[in-house]
Amino acid sequence: MKEKIIACLQLMRADRPVGTVLLACPMLWALWLAAEGKPPANIVLIFLLGAFVMRSAGCVINDFADRDIDHSVERTQSRPLTSGRISAKETLLLFVGLIVCALCLLAFLPASAILPACAAFGLSCVYPFTKRFFKIPQLVLGMAFSTAVLMAYLTIEQQLSARAWVLFVAVVLWTVVYDTYYAMVDRDDDVHLGIHSSALWFGRYDTQINAGLMLAFVLLMIAVGVMNALNGYYYLGLLLACGCLLYQFAITRGRARTACFSAFLNNQWVGVLIFLGIVLSYL
Repeated sequence: MKEKIIACLQLMRADRPVGTVLLACPMLWALWLAAEGKPPANIVLIFLLGAFVMRSAGCVINDFADRDIDHSVERTQSRPLTSGRISAKETLLLFVGLIVCALCLLAFLPASAILPACAAFGLSCVYPFTKRFFKIPQLVLGMAFSTAVLMAYLTIEQQLSARAWVLFVAVVLWTVVYDTYYAMVDRDDDVHLGIHSSALWFGRYDTQINAGLMLAFVLLMIAVGVMNALNGYYYLGLLLACGCLLYQFAITRGRARTACFSAFLNNQWVGVLIFLGIVLSYL
C-alpha cells in the first residue's frame, strides 16, 4: 500500500511542485488585482488548493495519454504508469478522484466561475492528446492555465473587464514561452515519435521566437500595471522578472537539454517576483 501511495503521489508530480507554482502565480496575480490587494482569505485558499488539484489531475491524464510512448523517452521511462508501478485503471480512478475534489472546491465559488472552470477542465483533458495532431499544443496548455485568470476575476468582480483579458493573453504567452523550453528538452524524442510541439514548429528560430513572445508578455504586463494604477514596487518586480527572462534566453542559445530545463524551472521565479510586486504595490 505504501508503494502504491508513493506511486500515486509521483504520478501527480507532488514531489515536483514547480508546475503548481506556475499555475498558481497567475491565479494570485488576478485575485490581488481584481480585489485591489485584499482578496478574501478563503477564496485565496480555494484557488491554491484548486491549483494543486488541477495540476495533479493534468499530470495524471497526461501520463495516461502518453502511456504508449513514454517508454520510448529516456526522461519518462521511470514514471509510475510507464514502469508498471500503477495500472491504467488505477490511473483513471485517481484522475476521477482529483476531479471530484476539484468539483467540491468549485462549489464554494460563485456560479459565474463555473463556465471558465469547465473550459479549463476541458482544455486540460484535451491538451495531452493535441500533441498528436496540433502543431502548437503549448497554446492549448496556455489557454487552460490562463482560464484561471478569468475564474479569479469572475469570482471577485462578477464580470470580465479589459484588465482581465489583457492579463489572460499575457499568461497565455508566458505559458507558451516556458513550455517551449520544456519541449526543447524532448525535441529529438518528439521527432522520432512524431509528436508535435512549439519547439519543433518554431524550428531553428525557436529561441528568437521565444524572445519575441517574452517581449510581448512584458509589454502586456506593463499594460497591466498601467491599467491597475500599480506603483513602483510592481515595476521593480517586473524588472527583476525580466532579468530572469533574459537569463533564460542567454542559457538556451546553445539548446542544451539541461539548460532548456533550467530555463523552464526558472520561470517559477518570474511568477513569484511579479506576484511580490503586485502585493507590495497594494500595501
